[in-house]
Amino acid sequence: MIYDYSFRRLVKMKMIKPLVILGASLLFFGCSMHRVDVVQGNYIEETRLENLQPGMTKHEVQMLLGTPLVMDVYEPDVWYYVFQHSTSSGEVKKARTIKVHFDPQGHYLYIEGDRAPEEIVDESR
Repeated sequence: MIYDYSFRRLVKMKMIKPLVILGASLLFFGCSMHRVDVVQGNYIEETRLENLQPGMTKHEVQMLLGTPLVMDVYEPDVWYYVFQHSTSSGEVKKARTIKVHFDPQGHYLYIEGDRAPEEIVDESR
């Protein structure tokens, strides 16, 4: 009886080890292969910026460009539209910052910043 019990236990252990190794390797490779790009902020097409006209109200600008990412309390006449596209490892693919300026009455004056999405080139390659 003692021999029979230890033999069964040995067979079970030999079957469990490959299954544990297979499961761990699938988990490891499955997690390491999945990468997600991170997109943050407002992506604004160049045609929308071209449609901005001096004298537009803040509401009209917001309808055209969307809600700004930052409305500074200390600078209420400047809106910030920021866009960044990066990989899950932190490498920046595209970045763009646009500041929209208004007069004290809330009418659009001008924009400053990146006119076209800036391509960030990885020089390590």
